[in-house]
Amino acid sequence: MNDSVIIKKNHRQSSFDTSDEGPIKPNYFLLLIVFLIPLQNIYIGKLPSLGGGINFLNVSILIAFLIWKTRPELNIKTQTSLNKPIIFYILSLLFALVMRKVTLGELTGEHIAHVKDILLAPFLFFITLNSVRDRKGIILVIGATVMPLLYMFKVFFAQYRDVSSWHYDDDLRIRGTFSLLGSNELATFYSAYTLLLMAIFYFVKNTKVRVVLGVMIFLNLFSLVYSYSRGAYLGFVVGLFAMFWHINRKLVIIMIPVMVLFGGVMINFLPTSVQERVESIFVEDESQRDESAQSRLIFWGLAFEQFLQNPIVGKGFLTFVEFNPYHLDTHNYYMKLLAEQGVIGFIIFLVLLWRSSKVGRNLYDESDDPLYKALGIGLFGIVVSLAFGNIFGDRFTHYPLSAYFYVYLALTLRALILTREKSPVRDVLIRKI
Repeated sequence: MNDSVIIKKNHRQSSFDTSDEGPIKPNYFLLLIVFLIPLQNIYIGKLPSLGGGINFLNVSILIAFLIWKTRPELNIKTQTSLNKPIIFYILSLLFALVMRKVTLGELTGEHIAHVKDILLAPFLFFITLNSVRDRKGIILVIGATVMPLLYMFKVFFAQYRDVSSWHYDDDLRIRGTFSLLGSNELATFYSAYTLLLMAIFYFVKNTKVRVVLGVMIFLNLFSLVYSYSRGAYLGFVVGLFAMFWHINRKLVIIMIPVMVLFGGVMINFLPTSVQERVESIFVEDESQRDESAQSRLIFWGLAFEQFLQNPIVGKGFLTFVEFNPYHLDTHNYYMKLLAEQGVIGFIIFLVLLWRSSKVGRNLYDESDDPLYKALGIGLFGIVVSLAFGNIFGDRFTHYPLSAYFYVYLALTLRALILTREKSPVRDVLIRKI
């Protein structure tokens, strides 16, 4: 047996050789899930529920999982640097349920169902990672994430038209298709995932693709602007800055003084209601400061006090709202982690974010494929945007919002595997994935 045959055999056993075996039939239920997951108004409001917190989306995820496990070409284990952090993140949430029982002496089915919903998104990571084995599969899944955007805008614009006003008022905050969440979660969706569309538009030169993406980017940015979420605005700007800093630092350095000089002038081109929303946080008189911004400082202090009482593992899942005299959440996911899951849960989450950003940067640096470069740098921007957005609220545990993070992370890892398969130092690189 010659060396090339031995390499191919070992390669197949390690599950990394899929690109040379021809196109792999898609996991169609995965595509259905990816299409549906931001359309909460449909699978919650219009499709029948089976009871017990089980709906059409849950069933579809179970079927997609069974397809992955029963198809031999998919059921080949894929090890990556994110598998363990995500598993530890899952375990930390389950342990937080136990700690709630220890701390408060009660644990209801509602709490268990809540954790089940949170875990749908990381579970989708493993389904996507193992169901997508080639470049065509990556394109299909990205396409499935773009398809719902037109309908999302239709719903958003219909709600916006009903409440639109020249001056800002809290009644202008709308949810779009995120029927069980809030306007801040919807705004974070647009601020984070529009970055990937912009990255693909920047690198992929196909005219038809750019026209479609250009339209979707415009619709997303319109929705972001009229979301009136200051945290989402900042998350988008910081994520975009991080992307272009990695792409071309010299250009960013040149643009910084330009933005500083003309930033104030550019704000004047925004709608009056948006200007008023942004300016409300900068008033000098504390009595006039935006109530939601002021309350965050109070909640963060209370969360830190709770953290100090049990700093290692925290007091358990959803315990902060019980101890908070206002019975509201922390409005900061990092403070929530410290209060409810302690230092251990906090570190697990930071490792998850750091490794995800590193995977994105690695794919951008190593691949010559424009789509893969866009996917890598887009994921990097998404991680930065979400990491920043979590300062202003929980922007990570709601599956309609966080699912695409895990899907894009899985696609980036698969693209990195495919890229490194073609590298002359393949064996060394694969061990580092």
